[in-house]
Amino acid sequence: MTESTSAIIAGQLSLIAALYILGPRDGETGGQSATRKPKKPPQKIRNEKTQAETAKGSSPATAQPAHASFIVAFRAYLQLITIAAILAVDFNIFPRRFAKTETYGTSLMDLGVGAFVFSSGLVTGPRISSTNNLSSTKLIKSIRGLLLPLSFGFARILFTKTANYQEHVTEYGVHWNFFFTLGLVSLLVTLQGIIVPKLSFALVGVVVLAGYQTALMNGLDDYILNAPRVDLISMNREGLCSLAGYYCIFQVAAEIGKRLLPNETLSPAKLHRKRAVTLVGSLAILSALYWTCSQVLGIQTSRRMANAPYVFWVAAVCVFFLAGMFAIDTLLDKPTPSSPNGTASALLFTSVNRNQLASFLIANLLTGLVNMTINTLAVSDPVAFAIVAAYVFAVGLVAVAFNVWFDVTLKI
Repeated sequence: MTESTSAIIAGQLSLIAALYILGPRDGETGGQSATRKPKKPPQKIRNEKTQAETAKGSSPATAQPAHASFIVAFRAYLQLITIAAILAVDFNIFPRRFAKTETYGTSLMDLGVGAFVFSSGLVTGPRISSTNNLSSTKLIKSIRGLLLPLSFGFARILFTKTANYQEHVTEYGVHWNFFFTLGLVSLLVTLQGIIVPKLSFALVGVVVLAGYQTALMNGLDDYILNAPRVDLISMNREGLCSLAGYYCIFQVAAEIGKRLLPNETLSPAKLHRKRAVTLVGSLAILSALYWTCSQVLGIQTSRRMANAPYVFWVAAVCVFFLAGMFAIDTLLDKPTPSSPNGTASALLFTSVNRNQLASFLIANLLTGLVNMTINTLAVSDPVAFAIVAAYVFAVGLVAVAFNVWFDVTLKI
């Protein structure tokens, strides 16, 4: 990779970081604080659900943050990197070592789907565990929400088959894609919340992952990698089998997210210490588990199978990233009794965090459009950079529009 290419990529990442640190904050317009209605100081630190209810009906610029600002930054930053990479990888400007591995190994883009599931579990899991609604209404609502990603999934199949669009069968299978994985993981977690709402996320993750890895070591891995594609199941065996791994990633993230929630009995200082201990402890445990699987047991990391080393690797990288955001947040935006989740989040980050599914869908549509209209491999580096920059700007603009102008959220 040339020095110019390195500088371009570093510049993109630095631009996103600058947006987080220097960009307009929620509640700021043109550098001046927006007018807020005075609120009665709460007697206790409100939990995440209470803040969300308070914010309901408020404009995006004045609502209290439903998530801690370092979680908002983590989720949005991760999403923006993923969005940039899925188009940039089609150009020569993108270093090949960052592209997805075929069967074994790790790279930047191998993080993509796993990190997206982790990001979802970080905020969705605690919400599922905190609800007391165990009626069929919750299941019906979840099934309705499932229709959205399934519709996207079938639309993607129709598009790739009719337009003869490039696809890698060994990634998910002949018909399977990311949207099916995301939708079914969400449904499984909802069913778990209805049937056994108080069951520990960590316990479920450990049991399911142990069973899945045992199956892989007793012949399932050979089936995933080498079985002939003779029926619907074998044609999509990668996507179907890897569901177990992504489900476990969600469980790990949900357990961490639950421990990061504000607590009514804790002062801001104690909450800060609890979050720091949670992040450092989680990173140490996940790193040790990944080292044990990969170095002691000799299991190769595989995104294609979403095996145990992949689960621990994705979770450890995400927690490391999350801990970095927490450290920055500690310096820039310390929580107070009235705002335990902090107040400073860039508008772009807030918008992307609110509509992750919508922004990812728009990114996929624009990626397909670019690949169908130009020969990406024949484009020069400066032109490729301009295209990717314009594409990321367009996706960000749509996310802001959904958040500020239309005030809607696409949920699973």
